[in-house]
Amino acid sequence: MSCIQKFKIPAVDGIETVEMPENSEIFAVLQDGNDIALFATCERERDNEVRSFLLIRTDEDLPAERTYLGSVSFLHAFNKSGVGTVRDTPFELHVFELAPEVTS
Repeated sequence: MSCIQKFKIPAVDGIETVEMPENSEIFAVLQDGNDIALFATCERERDNEVRSFLLIRTDEDLPAERTYLGSVSFLHAFNKSGVGTVRDTPFELHVFELAPEVTS
């Protein structure tokens, strides 16, 4: 049976891995507090696979084998209680899925 699932990754530069059902289709990238949320359609009965995502700021070098998923602007900082304050320097993170051979 198909469903929509949310996968959270920290909003920091670098490569993050996420375990999700095989062949999940990511359709949205959104800010979720201090994190980034990937929303995907998934088949519950599928085995999990590990997928890799590159988070970079504007004007950084890109690997050749990647798929753009979306960008998130962080205009607020959140503390552990979820209360937001305006950042002195807003920033954007651009999210790319890396081809398996790029991360091995």
